[in-house]
Amino acid sequence: MTLTVRTAPTLARKLIKSTGYVRRELAAASKAEQAGREGATETRQKITSIFTDRLKAAEQAVEDTLSLAEEFEAAVHILRFKQPGAFHPSPVIGAAKRCLALGCTNPVLIEKLERAADRARDAADRAEKRLTDAEADLDATALHGELLGALPACDFDPQHPDIKDLRQKYMAAANASRKARA
Repeated sequence: MTLTVRTAPTLARKLIKSTGYVRRELAAASKAEQAGREGATETRQKITSIFTDRLKAAEQAVEDTLSLAEEFEAAVHILRFKQPGAFHPSPVIGAAKRCLALGCTNPVLIEKLERAADRARDAADRAEKRLTDAEADLDATALHGELLGALPACDFDPQHPDIKDLRQKYMAAANASRKARA
């Protein structure tokens, strides 16, 4: 996947918008599993793993965007102060060092790199803020999947003592999610 300035905010937005749908689909799959329908367990597990993968992808996109912003800032530093420094495997920093070696320290290039660094950092900050603001909703969805995964071992009894702690965690997260949305 190509990393752009829109990648992290888009992944975060899509993940957050899908939490209600994911919980509804998990509940439907769990009811089908309780009714003994074939393939319901796999469906529930698949939905849970897709949500988990999307959450990890959104968090990774934020980290990647921040690291790219740091690379652009390092390239600006190299070109502005004409100090190549030690070897770095980044293609952005390598290109800045080659430009410096060729004597190409164009102010327009420096300005474009600064703007790219600012846009990347801004995009990462927006995505991170969005994920942080929806943390209660994301936690509730993840715990809902975990709780529904534990129910078959307890004969689908939500009051079973083996899942009491998990149920309490889920209920607390669901209440926090409702309060955060209100």
